[in-house]
Amino acid sequence: MAGLLSVSVRPVKQWRYAGLLRAEVYNDKGACLYEPPGDNPPQKCQGTPLRARRRFFPSERPHEMQCSA
Repeated sequence: MAGLLSVSVRPVKQWRYAGLLRAEVYNDKGACLYEPPGDNPPQKCQGTPLRARRRFFPSERPHEMQCSA
């Protein structure tokens, strides 16, 4: 996901915790599978608090995730 968004791993994890990206943990080490961010992916915006950005809400979350390799 970091490569897709052209950022390092740290912002991806921060955006997941803030609700800007959707992910599901798939193993006991905490590794995640991320959903595609869509047409309007999060971007670095220095000085803009994460709470002020667009978020995914729990009602929008699918109950299943699918991985296509």
